[in-house]
Amino acid sequence: MFNRDPFSKDEEQKPSKKPRDKALEKKELDEDKKDVELEKGDFLAMMIAFGMYALPVLLLVILFFLGITWLLFG
Repeated sequence: MFNRDPFSKDEEQKPSKKPRDKALEKKELDEDKKDVELEKGDFLAMMIAFGMYALPVLLLVILFFLGITWLLFG
């Protein structure tokens, strides 16, 4: 009972179904959901999302380098 190899694959061992394992499984999409096309207002929505999230980060990076330049050479 206690002398078995822990690395052997027994028939009685069942694979664990933890929530992490379920999240890593490959999900199959329905046939009608595989081919997604952009609709008329999607480009505008993506640009608004870019402006809300990426643009402030870009401005902070530029301000950071301007501040370093001002401290070193100003």
